[in-house]
Amino acid sequence: MSARRTGGSDARGERGCVSRGERGFTTRGERGFTTRGERGFTTRGERGFALLIVLWTLVLISLLLTQVTAAGSGEARLASNLRQAAALQEIADGGVHDALFRLIDSTAATHWTADGSTRRLLVQGVAVDLRVSDLGGRINPNIAPADLLAALMRAVGAEQRDAETIALAILDWRSPGQRSRLSEGSKSAPYAAAGRSLGPPGRKFQSLDDLGLVIGMTPPLLAALRPHMTLYTTSDPQVGLADPVVRRAFTLVADAADASSNELPDAQVVAIDATSSAAGATARRHAVAVVSAGGTGRPWHIVAWDDAS
Repeated sequence: MSARRTGGSDARGERGCVSRGERGFTTRGERGFTTRGERGFTTRGERGFALLIVLWTLVLISLLLTQVTAAGSGEARLASNLRQAAALQEIADGGVHDALFRLIDSTAATHWTADGSTRRLLVQGVAVDLRVSDLGGRINPNIAPADLLAALMRAVGAEQRDAETIALAILDWRSPGQRSRLSEGSKSAPYAAAGRSLGPPGRKFQSLDDLGLVIGMTPPLLAALRPHMTLYTTSDPQVGLADPVVRRAFTLVADAADASSNELPDAQVVAIDATSSAAGATARRHAVAVVSAGGTGRPWHIVAWDDAS
């Protein structure tokens, strides 16, 4: 009996010690520490990291929305500006045609003369400033003789020798054939010697800018000549319409009577500058027109348009 009790007591003691002590320590201590400590720490860290991701995502979305809004607003302003510019250009074009109507109008109260003065009209409720100038007093480099061209260059400040050389080069440029007026060789020889690949084409100038390709011509000299030249007249300059510089050139020509004309041409060549303004925006148009003195058909023909004033 005693042995059995002792054995039972030992068994219960060992079981109780192991089960309660070890099992209780392992289960309550380790399980409680692991579950409550690590699980609480991990949950708070994951929540903070997720919050950062959400915040950064919101910032990026805000930036994208700002860029999209700014781009859309900029494109809308650009489209509005383009529409306004196109509308003002159309109004300026209408002003050009209105000025041409007034040039041919025989009514004294509404007739305009091409005297270079500035006049204002209302076109579709927009103010348009118009200046009409007669080009009949200008020199045409496509038909002017060499002495008149040289005289004009001297009148704007060129040296006589340079002026005479460039005048001959202008004739070489516009005239057919290969024989040069500058030397005994071909027209292209001076250009090749100067390292230029383009020589005189043997045809008339298509624009005043082409004069810059003539050997000897400099940008400052061309800028000084431009206000006194035109490509649209078909006769010698009219003395009565010439500006002071062209008149000075006439006095430098040996035979001034052959260089100028007092006869009225069959058609009048005019330049019209139109400026339309509205809401802080401005459009400028420049046109050259040939106005017929009489006859049948359309009374004018616009030969050139551009946006320069």
